[in-house]
Amino acid sequence: MEFIIYRKMESIAVITFNRPEVLNAANNQLTREFLLVLKEVEADSEVKVVVLKGEGRAFCAGHDLKEDTAGATLEESMALIEELQETTRVILRMGKPVIAAVHGYALGAGCEWTMNCDIRIAAEGAKFGFPETGIGTTVTNAGTKLLTLLVGLGRAKELVLTSRMIEAKEAKEWGLVNKVVPREKLEEETLNWAKAICLHSADGLMITKTFLQLHYEMLGIGASFPASVLAHTLFTNLKWREHEMNFLRTTDKEGINEAFKKRDEQWKKYGF
Repeated sequence: MEFIIYRKMESIAVITFNRPEVLNAANNQLTREFLLVLKEVEADSEVKVVVLKGEGRAFCAGHDLKEDTAGATLEESMALIEELQETTRVILRMGKPVIAAVHGYALGAGCEWTMNCDIRIAAEGAKFGFPETGIGTTVTNAGTKLLTLLVGLGRAKELVLTSRMIEAKEAKEWGLVNKVVPREKLEEETLNWAKAICLHSADGLMITKTFLQLHYEMLGIGASFPASVLAHTLFTNLKWREHEMNFLRTTDKEGINEAFKKRDEQWKKYGF
């Protein structure tokens, strides 16, 4: 695999996003490789706990906006989003605790992947957020449901509608993070949590997580997937009004730097 590093440390599986030159931004290949590894870990009876982390300066900075998706059909777009949705399904249904070790940026899909995890440990200064609304798309991958469950509806709307980022300390206060540690202690602290959980029986962990996940199902998390796939696909293929700043259209016609420049010019009017 090119963009995912997978290693086992006795009963602990460590999955690392490995596109450090672009802050581990998720392209289609990374998502596919991640899904394959998740399914491998899910089926591995020797693994009791999973750790998810990023190589280099970030956990995952979201989707790679430079990936060329021009010419993709509606069906192809939906298939790509469906793969992303499946990563969430596997993490949620996996009868093994998953711990996110977060540093740098956890944005968009990266933030959603941290929310899929059972425990989130963040380095000081780590940043969380959802830039999707600000660039003309929408939150998917059950992010609308999971974020609301973790931080409450009001704060979920604040994050998504303003596209602002919050740092680890505030994320902990909101309930998005379990613990904040110095950057140099992040890996050690995460592995200590994983080793402590590994002291429990695999059956006990599986049964406990499964029962806890039933809460999600009762609240309709599973049912939200098809709706969010459709919403994202429709949002991406909408015919935008000419007077509105459309990030995706500007990216296609004038390049990503010009798209960011136009977006930032509009955001500055409102103090962001």
